[in-house]
Amino acid sequence: GSGLGLSMVYGFVRQSGGNIRVRRTPGKGTTVTFVLPRTDAPAPVAPEPPRASSDRKPVRCPVLLVEDDPIDVRVFQRAAEKAGLSVPVEVANSGEAAFEYLQTARSQNGRNGTLVVTDINMPGLTGHELMEDVRKDEQLRSTIIFVLSSSNQPKDVSMAYDNGAAGYIVKDETDNTALECVELLKAFCSAVRLA
Repeated sequence: GSGLGLSMVYGFVRQSGGNIRVRRTPGKGTTVTFVLPRTDAPAPVAPEPPRASSDRKPVRCPVLLVEDDPIDVRVFQRAAEKAGLSVPVEVANSGEAAFEYLQTARSQNGRNGTLVVTDINMPGLTGHELMEDVRKDEQLRSTIIFVLSSSNQPKDVSMAYDNGAAGYIVKDETDNTALECVELLKAFCSAVRLA
């Protein structure tokens, strides 16, 4: 499918204070697990949503690709073009550059509207360390981060989810993984409103 159902489930789960994990293993399939907080409190009554104004434009979330390999960057950019991703793709070639970008975007926009796709294995600040730093930062901790990595090591996958990754996608030798990732992000951006 288009991944739209998964992005809608993700939005529901996160709004409910839960967490969702997506584990993709090439040749074996995908496992989706989600956890919701338990409560005995009555469900709150949702306020009526504000009426749409014809002069309001939808907020578009840029995608920040954190990748030190220029070939992988180009593969992702080609996949974004092929999939018709209508949001900008910014590139940070290190974890440090990504953290700085997120801090600057937050201070300029007053919101965490960037969707991050990060590699794990990079010199300097690794993808794991980037996620840890983002989660420690009061202003950035709600940033949505997907991992796109060649590592399918259970330790890396588990650590990524422990650091709040929204999904973990294992790269393969073809452009198909990047295209699948972009299709997921495209559906996600159209279905979920980022604060």
